[in-house]
Amino acid sequence: MTSGQQPDPWVAKLNTLSARERDILREASAGASDREIASKLVISVSTVKSHMRHILAKLEVKSRHQAADVWKNHPLTDIRAE
Repeated sequence: MTSGQQPDPWVAKLNTLSARERDILREASAGASDREIASKLVISVSTVKSHMRHILAKLEVKSRHQAADVWKNHPLTDIRAE
């Protein structure tokens, strides 16, 4: 960020996500269904849905598509690598 440039508010919101929430958002952003995410992360579908509700609340968006757009359009290389 250069001087005078405002910080990206999405970065702060993305930073509130837990590691597991980031895992789920990463998979959802790649187009995975709840069932596919659950299988890959070895958790239940209801756990995926619960995490997704938390993600939507933390990002203050209404849909998983909006959350995926935030993830895709606000690069956080350092966070995504965790």
